[in-house]
Amino acid sequence: MSFQARKAQRQARERACVTRAPLNEPRVTPTYALEGTPLSLETTPSHGRGLCIAAGSGGVAAGTTLLVAAAWKQARHRDECEALQRWYGGADMVPDLDRDPGPSVRLLAQLLWQRRRQKSAWWAPFAAMQSHRLQASAAQKEEAANVAVRVAKFVGTESEFRALGIDNAKALLELVCQYQTNAFTLTDAQLDPIGAAVNPTVALLNHSCAPNAVVVFPSATNNVRCCMEVVALRDIAEGEPVYTSYVDLAAPVSVRQQTLRERYYFSCECPLCMRDRWMDPRTVRWCVRSDCDGWMMPSQGRRGPRCNQCRASETDGAAREALIEEALQLVAPIHRGMHTQLDDALQAQLRALLPRLSAVVPPSHYAMWTLVHAAHVIAIERHDWDEACQLTMLLCAGMQARGARTEPSSLYPVGHPQRAVLLATLGRLLLQAELTSTPSPLLARPVPLPSSKEVRAQLAHDVLQQALREAQLGFGSRTRGGWVAESVRDSLQNLERAWTVHRPGL
Repeated sequence: MSFQARKAQRQARERACVTRAPLNEPRVTPTYALEGTPLSLETTPSHGRGLCIAAGSGGVAAGTTLLVAAAWKQARHRDECEALQRWYGGADMVPDLDRDPGPSVRLLAQLLWQRRRQKSAWWAPFAAMQSHRLQASAAQKEEAANVAVRVAKFVGTESEFRALGIDNAKALLELVCQYQTNAFTLTDAQLDPIGAAVNPTVALLNHSCAPNAVVVFPSATNNVRCCMEVVALRDIAEGEPVYTSYVDLAAPVSVRQQTLRERYYFSCECPLCMRDRWMDPRTVRWCVRSDCDGWMMPSQGRRGPRCNQCRASETDGAAREALIEEALQLVAPIHRGMHTQLDDALQAQLRALLPRLSAVVPPSHYAMWTLVHAAHVIAIERHDWDEACQLTMLLCAGMQARGARTEPSSLYPVGHPQRAVLLATLGRLLLQAELTSTPSPLLARPVPLPSSKEVRAQLAHDVLQQALREAQLGFGSRTRGGWVAESVRDSLQNLERAWTVHRPGL
């Protein structure tokens, strides 16, 4: 027998070992929670298993809640109370044990405790989730092994694991890999990460960089639990597959494809990735002429870039490329820092780089978008309303910038929750009484803010109205747009009440 044949035989035995039912538990065919929804299972050669709009449903409209899953609401504190006490009690004695077990460890433990309470049919869809353990790189296997060790320390003894259905180390590692492949970031209503959630039915959604649906937690906060919901971003016809995005839509195609290959082991062939000969707002740069608002694409081959408006040629391409590359090197550290805390050194780099970068690329550019988003969060936390307002206005312009007239080509499609959150933030910032319209030193191209309070109030009203429409799409009509839409309605009512007081004739 050849080496390859022996390897395939060994891997088949491993798969059978880690996916078999626990001791004394019969193997159950997974069933998915699709009853009462407009969804059905489908299997295609290109995507495998997935979800589509069911035959006979007549299709769905934009903003329709397609699926509601109680992924987070099922967790119980009393299940983990003893484990947390044991963990925090041992953290001082074990040097490598972090003070906080983290969302991954707590979610996996909650799944196992729920498994003990449920019948075997409940666990079957979880056991059927894809893991990619055998394809994982050495670094990914090490990361999964570290999580598995922490779960083992959190849950307790080997006998406790056996009681929870995990009878060997490979089974635990398989579960961790399934979690890493299928988990969703649990966010609050403003899309700030607060944990993790997993649901095997929602995990069936396939990927597209031009998604027609999103997964949201419309009213979640640190203290308020809500369901995980799948919401249609546009009208979806009967029989049409339902896609969500596994990656950041603001990233250019090269970054999206790299992330998908490294984490999910496939390359995307969606319309956005396959589109060529167009100006992707994620990679364009400003025209070299300061009096022109045109875009240039990065240099391709021997032909240098030209402005799409005035046709000017790029004369300092090497210097611009070096600056953009310097900014791109900051993207990963900033993403990590936004999930924890941006240290002073990183903030100093950010503030030093933004004025130079803003002179070269528009706010839709991936590096510029990332840096401006971080800077706007910092400005809000400092209560620097002038700077926060200008940076948020820049983000709103960037996320709506289009690189093609006839096809959806903005960073985020209409109705995406990111758009609703940023528009709502901008509307509220415009109503701040302390605004002075002082240009931000972080921007080479000043953002024009209305100096008149009346004009600002009218602009805020228009922005909030758009935020309300997009929230009702992105967070779903079932919750009337969730917490974001509710807060926008409050802002609009306060604004209209103020107008009635100051201008009774309205």
